[in-house]
Amino acid sequence: MADLVRRRGPRHAPSGGPGDVPPPATGRSGTAAEAAPAEADRLRSRVAALEHLLLMQKRAVLEQSERLRRAAEESRSRAEELARSEHDLHEKTRILESILDSMSDGVAVADALGRLRLFNRAAARLLAHGPVDAPPDDWPERYGFREADGVTPFPAERLPLVRAIKGEPVDDQELFVAREGGPSALWLSINSRPMRDADGRITGGVSVLRDVTRRVEAERALDRRTLELQRSNAELEEFAYVASHDLQEPLRVVRSYADLVARRCRGRVDADTDRFLETILGHTDRMMALVNDLLALSRVGTSKAVPEACDAGLQCDRAVGCLRDLIEREGAVFSRDPLPWVRAVPAQLAQLLQNLIANAVKFHGERPPRVHVSGGISEGEALLAVRDEGIGIDAAGREAIFGMFTRLHRRDEYSGSGIGLAICRRIVERHGGRLWVESEPGHGATFNFTLPPADGVRA
Repeated sequence: MADLVRRRGPRHAPSGGPGDVPPPATGRSGTAAEAAPAEADRLRSRVAALEHLLLMQKRAVLEQSERLRRAAEESRSRAEELARSEHDLHEKTRILESILDSMSDGVAVADALGRLRLFNRAAARLLAHGPVDAPPDDWPERYGFREADGVTPFPAERLPLVRAIKGEPVDDQELFVAREGGPSALWLSINSRPMRDADGRITGGVSVLRDVTRRVEAERALDRRTLELQRSNAELEEFAYVASHDLQEPLRVVRSYADLVARRCRGRVDADTDRFLETILGHTDRMMALVNDLLALSRVGTSKAVPEACDAGLQCDRAVGCLRDLIEREGAVFSRDPLPWVRAVPAQLAQLLQNLIANAVKFHGERPPRVHVSGGISEGEALLAVRDEGIGIDAAGREAIFGMFTRLHRRDEYSGSGIGLAICRRIVERHGGRLWVESEPGHGATFNFTLPPADGVRA
């Protein structure tokens, strides 16, 4: 409005005097014509500005719409992903629950405060209860955890799951469970581990429970049988020792008088009587040898001697010294390598070597016997071998020869009581070793045996 006033100019009152001259009409028309283009330019500028503003606003609206569209798509994608994750989580949870419930071993989980959070079906069946709302101190009473005597409550602080919550892993701890009002009592073997979060903080513990009742009862029955057998064997060994010891004296008397009669009557009686006397002496000698071997066998089982570090080479030399007459009589050639130090009862090791060397000398063919003893340390144990070049042993006899009173040959071919190798095996087994033979008929035999090595000592 102000611009219109300015364009039109001030209004003048009509002239009342004769000297007044009105302005020329042509001047007013020229000013309006000049102002119209400027006004149009201003209007165009304003329209352009408005159009630019509208364009900017339109772009802003479009950009905002695009952002909203993208945000909506991202939200929809996240929602779909969340739905898939939730579905996968439900499916994994269902699978995990199915796996846990299909297990024959029980699984129990507790949080860091000792609250029981999960029992699978097997755990509830084994313990005759599900998870109870009770602190760990009440678990022994609630679930019937007992010491091995079946009466004394098991201390709560020693329970595997409680120890796992405190950060201690537990392996194969056996626990007796007295299930009152449920099936019969049982034994459980429990393995437990702490559960930790990503930062390593303990969040609880998990235990796996396995029913080992049959195994424990079988082991206890075996222990009872073993104890009974040990007691029976001890009584038999004592009887054998007493019997063989008490038989020695009357046999010595019979042998002495039979020898005395034979010497007095030799040449004064007929040939049959001489043969009878020689038979009495021969059988008496055999009986004395048998009694002595039985006595030696019983002494192995009843000996209270403790194994000690001893030189196997020295005991071998002592054994050869005791067999000097036999070796010279048979024309045998004996040799040995340096032998290791072992942990054994020296007298029993010497007897073991003496029996094996005597067998090697005795069971030879037409050629003079050759015997060699070797030994060393192998895989943490001492391995010794007595090798000969004798008649050998077939496959059927390689294990049978270690039995009591076992003979593979007639007595008139090779003498002996049939107990010597049984004594050898008894000695080796008492020292925690093994004894076996490697042989082929006509190609000699090698008797191998192992013993514990002496600590820190080598041949």
